[in-house]
Formats: sequence, structure tokens, C-alpha cells
Amino acid sequence: MQWGINGTPGATEEWPALPDEPREQRNQAGTLAFANSGPGTRSTQLFVNYDDAMSLDEREFVPFAELAEGGMEVVESIFSGYGEDPDQGRIRAEGND
Repeated sequence: MQWGINGTPGATEEWPALPDEPREQRNQAGTLAFANSGPGTRSTQLFVNYDDAMSLDEREFVPFAELAEGGMEVVESIFSGYGEDPDQGRIRAEGND
């Protein structure tokens, strides 16, 4: 699950990239990380790892938190009908519309 693009077109691009941090844990199920497209590109988008995703470690996705006990059950109960491939460019361009 990923979220964090602002509902107002252009607003996300107004925020500076968040500085990269060193990884202190692996991308395991139940960890939260910032999305990015390479070094120095973290923004306001976050995601929850549903499974162990160690391949993300080499791609500089740095987990910064872990869900509390019972948290994965809550995440898994959220509507999943939008799928895993949202059109992020369209979301940025059209916002909430």
C-alpha cells in the first residue's frame, strides 16, 4: 500500500526532496518506507511492505518504522480494489478530480 501524493495538482512538487537516511533495518513485512526514484528523491509518498522485500534494500528504500502488533491486519483490511499500478502522473496532474 502506498500513499502520500497531494490532492492538489502541483503541490507535491513544491516540497523539497527529503534527505536520505542510512538504513538501520531491512524491508521486511510490516515496515514503512519512503518511496523514491533514486538517491536524493524521497518525497511525501510512503508505503507499507506487505512481504519481506529485501530487493528494495539495494534500491535505497530505507524503512523508518514498523507497524505495531495487529497493524498488518488493519492494513490488509483496507480496500485493495485499486490494484498495485496507480497512474501517479495522472494523480499528480489531476489531483482529487
